Amino acid sequence: MVFNFIYYLYIIIIPAERSYMTISKSRLKIHAALTAFGVCCIMAVNTFASAGVVQSYTSKTDGVLFTMATGSLKLKVCTPGIIHVMYSPTSSFSTRASLMVYDSFPTPPSWSIDTSSTAVTIKTSKMQAVITKSTGAIQFLDASGNTLISENSDTGMTATQSQLDASGYYVKTAFNLTTSEGVYGGGHFDNDTTLNRNRNGHSIEMAVANRDKPIPFLISTKGWGLLWDNYSETYFRFLGATNRTLSVTSQVADQIDYYLVYGEQLDSIVAGYRKITGAAPMFPKYAYGFWHSREHYVSEAQIDSMGKAFRTNSIPVDIIVQDWQWWAVQDSFNEGSWNNMTWDADRYPTPTKMCDSLHNMNLHLALSVWPTIGPSTSIYNAMKTNSWVYPVKYYYGNGYVYDAFRPAAGDLLWSYMKPLMTSTSSVDVWWFDGSEPECGNSQGEVQDTLKRVLYSQGSNYLGTFYRYLTGFSLVNSGNVYRNQRLDVKSKRVCILTRSVYGGQQRYGAISWSGDCCVKWAPTDSSAWRQFKREIAWSLNFCAAGIPYWTTDPGAYSNPYSTSAAAPIFRQNYTRWFQFVSFLPIFRSHGSAPSNREMFFFKQYDGTDSTYTGQLKFDMLRYRLLPYIYSLAWKVTSEGYTITRNLAFDFKSDANVYNVSTQFMFGTAFLVNPVTDSVSGGKSATSRSLYLPSGTTWYNFWTGDTLSGGKTITATASMTSIPLYVKAGSIVPMGPNLQYANQKQADTIELRVYQGADGKFTIYEDEGDNYNYESGSYSTIPITYSGASSTLTIGARSGSFTSMLSSRVFNIVFVGSGKGTGVDITSSSNITKSITYTGGAVSCDASGNVSVAKTAVKSELAILNFSFKTAKKLITLGNEYSGKTKTVAVYDLKGKLIFKKNTIANTLDLRKDAHAAEGIYLVKVNVIK
Repeated sequence: MVFNFIYYLYIIIIPAERSYMTISKSRLKIHAALTAFGVCCIMAVNTFASAGVVQSYTSKTDGVLFTMATGSLKLKVCTPGIIHVMYSPTSSFSTRASLMVYDSFPTPPSWSIDTSSTAVTIKTSKMQAVITKSTGAIQFLDASGNTLISENSDTGMTATQSQLDASGYYVKTAFNLTTSEGVYGGGHFDNDTTLNRNRNGHSIEMAVANRDKPIPFLISTKGWGLLWDNYSETYFRFLGATNRTLSVTSQVADQIDYYLVYGEQLDSIVAGYRKITGAAPMFPKYAYGFWHSREHYVSEAQIDSMGKAFRTNSIPVDIIVQDWQWWAVQDSFNEGSWNNMTWDADRYPTPTKMCDSLHNMNLHLALSVWPTIGPSTSIYNAMKTNSWVYPVKYYYGNGYVYDAFRPAAGDLLWSYMKPLMTSTSSVDVWWFDGSEPECGNSQGEVQDTLKRVLYSQGSNYLGTFYRYLTGFSLVNSGNVYRNQRLDVKSKRVCILTRSVYGGQQRYGAISWSGDCCVKWAPTDSSAWRQFKREIAWSLNFCAAGIPYWTTDPGAYSNPYSTSAAAPIFRQNYTRWFQFVSFLPIFRSHGSAPSNREMFFFKQYDGTDSTYTGQLKFDMLRYRLLPYIYSLAWKVTSEGYTITRNLAFDFKSDANVYNVSTQFMFGTAFLVNPVTDSVSGGKSATSRSLYLPSGTTWYNFWTGDTLSGGKTITATASMTSIPLYVKAGSIVPMGPNLQYANQKQADTIELRVYQGADGKFTIYEDEGDNYNYESGSYSTIPITYSGASSTLTIGARSGSFTSMLSSRVFNIVFVGSGKGTGVDITSSSNITKSITYTGGAVSCDASGNVSVAKTAVKSELAILNFSFKTAKKLITLGNEYSGKTKTVAVYDLKGKLIFKKNTIANTLDLRKDAHAAEGIYLVKVNVIK
């Protein structure tokens, strides 16, 4: 703040955050009477803006605008739980478009303003923001008046001329925290050398590199989330051992720009982030199965043979990945032809036939493409002609990075990618490697090295790389998503990308930990240490709002020519593989020469059971697909998080705040990977773990129960890990599958874990298109009442093409030795087998069944209706033509059998509604 008769002296020092260009400021209060310093102090104030005292304020429809001692402050009420804060050192705010923000919140919710002599308070139904007039500092509270987080009044909000980009400011603010709260998110970083899953007390830099995935969103167990809207070099510093502050600085900005999100639970805070930055769309159903990848397959024949080997050995898998160098190779570094978007004619002579062969085996192909292009390629020439490539070449093959920030350049890149999906081959999934972008001689490995290279690239379409250091991968994924949605409507966009930034989830993005390299000597524990780190990485990454992440089990590189030569590698890889089977994306990848295809482990199974230890968890993954696909719908529709820090579900238990190698997989499973080695570097066969308090835990393998709130040591052979299920869970398990779409989930085994009330909703759709966006899907709500020990399968809502008209639910109330493990439960342990046709039905723990009687809903009291006959096709009246409407079909008992939003004016009762011969009520409502 700036007070009368007080100035700030700026001392230029060697900065802590950068060693080569930042000016760090030390502020000293000096009276104006000290004339020896007076001139230099006054000159310094001219280059420094601090918000300071509130001069006046104006209430707007969407918030409050404050005139400060220096500049302007605006608080915009976006939703009852989201407030957008902007501070500009001038009288106006930047109109520069945000890359992260998706929702502009044009319609504000109900809110009110209270004023006093000392403060202005903005209130919504969920939260409050109190602006102190004397300092301009903001305090955020919940509706009951409990402090969530507050700006530090001593630091204030400041903006200084940027030393990197003259068009912007160096901005800074700070917040007061408690040392006891758990703070998570931010992405993950290679310098997270300890298991710092709780960020509170551990500073991070928002910059990109191979293993650094910045996402500028933090969440806290106190109920706040902070989204910092900036793309330049940014630091989140947690300072003070007892009086904790969070200092946030960005090197280049037009203004301070952040969103404060309130949520009673961490799930609602993350949902707020998705509201701001966009929902994560559904992936094709097969993407939730197993992906197999290696660096790299070298020919069409090898790809085909690997696909056949998986199928011959009955190993469930859905995606085979073709890594780099599928294009024409001029030398080992692909001199000139790098990423030319054309299959090498000698090694891949018939790529369309190759894809057809994979599809005939019910496999899908993911293809590695890069944002870097070689100078002898036609795509490079087209980009170069328009000056759409950056000047500093890539050390591999003299390639150059295209300007992804320019939409027209993204469209041009897509014009070369599209034939790979639609004509020259039929690729299903994209993999963008090196998407930081990796360039120069950096290999993308180290933040500081890559920063210098990117800065040397100068400017992109939107501005300098000083301003847009971290946004490349976000706009690159956006280019592909935008174009594929327009041109290939039958395939859901699925992009594996090495780099990410805030908001990228809305473009169908998945990331992974990057190229992690470890040693495998018996005396070296780096592989096991890296394994532990990556569990912690996954949890902070997903807590930052991007829900889909994976890793390379066994690390990206190792020195062994075959898995047989490395029993240590086999065991570490298997334990890592077991962990990955509980990630949202289940993928194996690694560099040559080690063979990681599961069937190569089979011959050594008698030695260490590593093959069985992998196959068992692969099979479990496929049995859990009804559970996983339903969780994916929660991600899309509710902003849910599948890979869950324990604080998401057990916030009241402070013991979980610093647990680093345990997590929840969805609503039910407590996953505890075996991450330690014993003498000689081999895997341990037990681990210590904490069972969160407030619930009972079921051992998934035995059905035995344990109370929570204690630390235990659990045994784990190479074919199992300690896996527990929370009481009150309802887990749908499908049939044994070799691939995701082998058959529909009939029969579904419903495992019920008694001890608390529970609920779960089964979601189904057509699997690989976007019809779900217009209502083509179904949901089946399932609840469990602990008081009556009764499971209720509710009435199905909605429908879609190919939906089962009936299915069998085998209900299993889990107990010791009953409803356990991977295998389908034997008939003798099934509580009740029920044929479900869409109506509500209940079953208690003794197997007694009751069918709910469905009354005709009041909405069917239609005053005006007409009788029509039809063979199967109904044509609606002309008054509905060209209009979007909701069409609902009911039987004469009043049961809804079909509902869909559509613009079409015809309805095929048999195809769309799966209706047999009979009499039906069809209700049409125009959507306004």
